[in-house]
Amino acid sequence: KVAEALKASEHFKRRGGQDHIHLFMKYGQNVNPPLKELYEAGPLVATTDRSFWSISHNLPTPFKKGQVVLLPYVSSSYVDVDVDPSRRMDPTSWYFFRGTLFRRFGARTELVELGRQVTGASFEGHKMPSKGPQEDVLQNTSRLMRASSVCPCPQGDAPTSGRLFEALATGCLAIVMSPRDIMTNDLPFPSLIDWDAISLFSHSLEFLGTRTRGVARLAKQLERTVGPQADVHYKRRTGAMRKRALEAFHRHMSYFRNPEGVVSSMLFEAWILLQAKGVLEGPYVEALGAEKF
Repeated sequence: KVAEALKASEHFKRRGGQDHIHLFMKYGQNVNPPLKELYEAGPLVATTDRSFWSISHNLPTPFKKGQVVLLPYVSSSYVDVDVDPSRRMDPTSWYFFRGTLFRRFGARTELVELGRQVTGASFEGHKMPSKGPQEDVLQNTSRLMRASSVCPCPQGDAPTSGRLFEALATGCLAIVMSPRDIMTNDLPFPSLIDWDAISLFSHSLEFLGTRTRGVARLAKQLERTVGPQADVHYKRRTGAMRKRALEAFHRHMSYFRNPEGVVSSMLFEAWILLQAKGVLEGPYVEALGAEKF
């Protein structure tokens, strides 16, 4: 019925659906053949993970053709309802991680060794029960993230995870630990957000684990640049990045406090993409120069 309604729509027929957006947000979502044929013929796909295998498996053509707009994960309300870019940035702890240590990818168990080699690390494995998240755990974790300076965000079942966006929302400097060649195209709103200005990137823990003293070298670099004993120049840079991260999250990624900002950012990226593909005419070069956070 959906496929038939779309085919009959004058708006869809105008450009074969190329200026439509399909929100594909559920990993296990199955697309029936008529709808799949329609989606693969034209519309953009908006999702949170370009590289998550089940999404690209269900709709392979849009992914191969680059018809994908990346969206941020929906962060826990415990972090999203308290996004204040003007609040003081005084960490009472330093490195922080809570989450599942055993995932399909990412070698997260290497965090245990990393935690031994940096100062002030609080890394603990915690798996949420299948029946749903525990409210007290979410509340406590959000409080601890706000009180921390640096939050490793390792690869899990997908290159990105919700932890990245919760780190941004709490002002904890995100260390993205995923293959950089993948992450270049797997972060939301690249025309609007300068990701290098609000987060740091390292090799994945899986890669570092295969290199001689790979984790030890990362620990040494972290201590020198973002650790508690880093020199004043690095500390000022870290503080500035954390503040910019809060501002960027509130402007573009806060579903609870600024949903209009999320939608506007999605539509802007879609506009850029459609111009790049020649579907729409517009000031494409000027749009690429839009203000970034």
